[in-house]
Amino acid sequence: MDRIVVERLRANPALMEIPRQNLERWMKKEKEEFGYTDRWWRFWKEIIDKAPFEDVLLILESDDPSFEQLQHCSPFAGILTHEEVMAICKDKDDQAVAA
Repeated sequence: MDRIVVERLRANPALMEIPRQNLERWMKKEKEEFGYTDRWWRFWKEIIDKAPFEDVLLILESDDPSFEQLQHCSPFAGILTHEEVMAICKDKDDQAVAA
């Protein structure tokens, strides 16, 4: 799924505003409710704000285990529609059953 998100971002870099807005909203809510913000969200915010665009995309599509936790805390929700996400999940389920 991350590879499809990367393709979408490459085609339209303005979509990077979605993870920025997600992080702003999530971090504000968490700070208000719990008095702190998740370290992975802070890390993503720093990456998105400071790293070159292509580096952000490399992290998203990397198979390097050191990026696994970061990828699990991805702020890129909303790049794909709900229908697209469900279709990808169905394809993965179908592939698992066929294997």
